Amino acid sequence: MSSSRIEYLLAQYQRGTITPGEEEELVALLAEPAHQQVVEEWIGQVMATEDAGHAMPPEHAGHILEAIFQAGEINAPAKTRRIPLVTRWVAAAVITGMVALGTYLLVKQNDRPDAAPAYAADVPPGKSQAVLVLADGDTVTLDSTGNRTLQQGSAAVTQANGQLQYTAQNKPEGSLAYNELKTPRGGHFRLQLSDGTTVWMNAGSSLKYPAAFAGAERAVELSGEAYFEVAKNAASPFHVTAGGIKILVLGTYFNIKAYADEQTINTTLLQGAVKVTGRKGSSTLKPGEQAQVDADGVLSVTRVNTGDVMAWKNGLFVFKTADIQTVMREISRWYDVDVVYEGVPTAREFAGKISRSYTLQEVLSVLQASDVHFRLNGKKLTVLP
Repeated sequence: MSSSRIEYLLAQYQRGTITPGEEEELVALLAEPAHQQVVEEWIGQVMATEDAGHAMPPEHAGHILEAIFQAGEINAPAKTRRIPLVTRWVAAAVITGMVALGTYLLVKQNDRPDAAPAYAADVPPGKSQAVLVLADGDTVTLDSTGNRTLQQGSAAVTQANGQLQYTAQNKPEGSLAYNELKTPRGGHFRLQLSDGTTVWMNAGSSLKYPAAFAGAERAVELSGEAYFEVAKNAASPFHVTAGGIKILVLGTYFNIKAYADEQTINTTLLQGAVKVTGRKGSSTLKPGEQAQVDADGVLSVTRVNTGDVMAWKNGLFVFKTADIQTVMREISRWYDVDVVYEGVPTAREFAGKISRSYTLQEVLSVLQASDVHFRLNGKKLTVLP
């Protein structure tokens, strides 16, 4: 493959005129270390232009940047301050337009920062834990090692292998027995409902559901964030109510983010079809689309990168042009810390990915490499000017 072909594809990507086939070709080429020098030389030419900071449309940034970093085996600036790596990191940031937006943070999942700020005590990452509220109000504490079986109405409830599983033993009679699963801040858990639907719950979330479904529909209530893989049953549609919106589905994979402290409730479809209904409209989503409902009930639909949406389930924080408040809300939930701001929060925007397996101290070291500073006192994390 000649260098001119790679340069042509890079230029097409920079202008946002690359075709899907050309994009696949470029990503494959960037994954080959032999082409790294060509890429770096082309980056140098881009950096020399006056409009380098606006080099690429934002919607293309994540895909191409990931390929560039993988090709050069680049880590976050917190990993090392060696000049060649920093130069490459900055160059990749320029290509994607992140210099104009703020700072790009990228940490490969299996690498940890070498240097971390000194705090009196570190905070571990979230873990598999939850509280099950039974129909009679009793509570059961769950973790990744528990092994037990309970009876709830007409369903057997088994905790094993870090999952809570419901098995309907017979058709419910009379009123349904409702349970609620709550994941605290710093926790996550997996649940299989009696119909075979599997739910992965993020930190600071709760799901209310019947121990065994009955009747013409399957209905649950969500607060927080969860990913659903719904078992198909055309005779019994699946309904999720979350923060005033309703999601209707026959059988599909989708994610709902409905935290009370977020500005919108986001429903993202990965497979199948769902109908999202808010106070001011409804829409049936196609795979790759996200419905956003704001505080006024206004619904809008956009196409999104579903990999970014599902990053939490796959052990990553992923940010794209996120302000510091957005970043810290994710950190607050996952590490169970209370975030406060001293002075005016920075206007800088962040993009990139960080492993959720890091301790809080390690995550903060990545952010501090971008000139954001913190003070940690117990469970209180102060963001400094």
